[in-house]
Amino acid sequence: MTYSSTDSYTKRDGEFTFTRADFVNIYRMYAHKHRTTGCRITHLLGVPTIILSLPMLLRRLPVGLLLMAIGYSFQIAGHYVFEKNKPVLLETKDPRVIPVALVFVAREWMRVFTGRFTNRDLTKHSDSWLD
Repeated sequence: MTYSSTDSYTKRDGEFTFTRADFVNIYRMYAHKHRTTGCRITHLLGVPTIILSLPMLLRRLPVGLLLMAIGYSFQIAGHYVFEKNKPVLLETKDPRVIPVALVFVAREWMRVFTGRFTNRDLTKHSDSWLD
């Protein structure tokens, strides 16, 4: 699957927007780059750790920085050890990947809590909810 960070930019009044079509396009590419169980598990741990680090940066800077480093380390390890690819944000340099990643991880946690987190390839799962 090829993707360019400028493929789906929508320019309106001199500003770039983030349309539903953009979200769907980026989500499908993101899911394609996160197929292995190991990578998905490292993201289940890494993304919440990064989110937790944000308020900690304001209260206790060293703790916040440590948590952020741990969270990103989980994700980078997931890509290089399990998935054998670059993290999407580093590959695309597209900031719109961040909200897509949050939705992806939230859906993965829903799969964990509903007993549907399996070792299957995510590119084969139904993404009809995106249409």
